[in-house]
Amino acid sequence: MVTTSMTVQHTKWLEEAIKLPWREPIPSLNLLLTSTCWRNDHNGFSHQGLGLIDTVLNMKGRAGRIYLPPDANCLLSMADHCLRSRDCVNLIVIDKQPELQWLDMDAAVLSLRGRPGRAAIKEVSGPDAPLSPAIRPHGLEEGRFLEFLTADKPVVFAFHGY
Repeated sequence: MVTTSMTVQHTKWLEEAIKLPWREPIPSLNLLLTSTCWRNDHNGFSHQGLGLIDTVLNMKGRAGRIYLPPDANCLLSMADHCLRSRDCVNLIVIDKQPELQWLDMDAAVLSLRGRPGRAAIKEVSGPDAPLSPAIRPHGLEEGRFLEFLTADKPVVFAFHGY
């Protein structure tokens, strides 16, 4: 909870500082959350609280982003993107255990950009993530959202214990 509190305070400062025309952009705060909910190893109960994900998920769209890479290549692509970003909080949720490799590096880079026909790896930007970029700067426009999913079927987003 200390990390969560510090992240909230940094985000509050960042949201106000962005409004100042004289302030230069700063590197983003990049956090790695390395335990996922369903694995219960020796430290499962102390490391797998979902409080930090909840906190970033509820931040304003400009400030907080959550990345959920499904494999190592997607993690590398997302980490590169996050390390180059400015003026936001990036939370990357990964597992410490080896996982299957789903995409080659080229496909992983394309997936971060949300290309149809590939695994659509976009950052989760709160409960309204698929809404327009006017609400969430990295949200999908409705037409792009429908390319990945559907307009007439229910969609369930299940990731990392949620």
